[in-house]
Amino acid sequence: MALDASAVLGSPQLAGVKVNPRGYAWRMARNQTGSLAARIVLGRQPAPGMAQTPRFGRLAFLAVTSDELALVGVSMGVTLKVREVITRVPRGDLKTAELGRGYVAPLTITFCNGDTWRLEIPPPSKRHARAVVRALGG
Repeated sequence: MALDASAVLGSPQLAGVKVNPRGYAWRMARNQTGSLAARIVLGRQPAPGMAQTPRFGRLAFLAVTSDELALVGVSMGVTLKVREVITRVPRGDLKTAELGRGYVAPLTITFCNGDTWRLEIPPPSKRHARAVVRALGG
């Protein structure tokens, strides 16, 4: 695991993964190569949907502890460093965590109250995403 948010969270991190907001990869591909190339490589542009994903910049860190799931902000410089907790949710509020397929894999987290977080996993972080889903019981 490249990043460890244990100090910021105040409890040992079991798993963690870098995440982007849903649609980030598609927007970057479109901006660099155009809509047609983005669609060929990444498929259709993700629909905005009705997700309640907390807002963050282009990169955050999703951390799992024995008691909670936390989205943590990161600072990007020469190295990535965890900053502050964006939001925390008790693990008991979690219903499902599903990792989709694709070059940029979608990660959908659903909570018992019906709220949903839709995130994207950058390609180099897929094995960490699988560890997060396993830690969450998915």
